[in-house]
Amino acid sequence: MPEKCPSCGGPVDVNWKQCPFCGSELQKTGFEVQKTQENSNNTPEETRTQIYSDGQKVKYRINAEKIAIAAVVGVILLVAVAFLTMQNASNYYNEGLNLYNQGKYDEAIAKFDSALEIDPNNKEAYYLKGSSLDKIGRYSEAIASFDKAITIDPNYALAWQNKGLSLYALGRYYEAINCYDKVIEIDPNYALAWQNKGLSLYALGRYSEAVASFDKAITIDPNYALAWQNKGLAQYKLKQFDQAIASFNKAKELGYTG
Repeated sequence: MPEKCPSCGGPVDVNWKQCPFCGSELQKTGFEVQKTQENSNNTPEETRTQIYSDGQKVKYRINAEKIAIAAVVGVILLVAVAFLTMQNASNYYNEGLNLYNQGKYDEAIAKFDSALEIDPNNKEAYYLKGSSLDKIGRYSEAIASFDKAITIDPNYALAWQNKGLSLYALGRYYEAINCYDKVIEIDPNYALAWQNKGLSLYALGRYSEAVASFDKAITIDPNYALAWQNKGLAQYKLKQFDQAIASFNKAKELGYTG
C-alpha cells in the first residue's frame, strides 16, 4: 500500500526522495512520525479509555495517600496539644495542692481555678478548692465547689463529708446530717462521718441519737478520742453523769487535750 506525502497527502513510495506532486523532499523520519500519529489515532477506544482510567486511578491514589498522611499528622498534633494542655492542668493542680498544705488557701484557690479552666472535670480540684474556701470561712462558696465535685462523681465520699462540715458551720444541721448519711451509705465504716453526724444531732438537741452516732464511730475506731469526748458531752446533757465521766476519762486516756 502506497504511503502519503506528509506535505500534500499525495500517494508516494517510501523509496522516493521527492514527492512528484508537490516537490517536497520525502524523508523516512517523516513517514515514521506520521505512522506513529496514525497508529496512535487508530488505537482502539477501549485501550485509550483503559490508559486514561489507569492514569486517573494513579492520580486518585496519590491524592488519597496525601489526605491520609495529612489526617495522621493532624491527629498526632491534636494528641500532642491535648497532652500538653492536660500537663498544664496537672501542674496547676499540684501547685495548688502544695499551697493548700502550706495553709496558703487564697493562692491555692487561684491555682485550682487555673487547673479547672483547662480540665473542668477534675473532681479533686473542685474538692480542694472547696476545702480551701471552707478554711477561710467562705462556706457557701465551699458548698458550691463540693457540689461541682459531687456532680462529677456522686459517690465522692470526701466531697459529701466536707460539704457537711460547711453546712454545719452555717448552722444548717439537717442538711449536714443528710450529707453524712450519704457518706455512710457510700462507706458504712467511715468513722469521721459518724462522729460528725453525732455533732449535728447534738447541735439539734437530739442527744440520745448523738450518743448512738458517737458509739458507731467508736465501734469502728475504739481509739477515736474526739468521739469519746463528744459522747461524754451528750451523756452529760442526758444527765448520765457516771457514763459521761467514764467517756471523758477514756478520751483523756487516748490523748484528748481539748
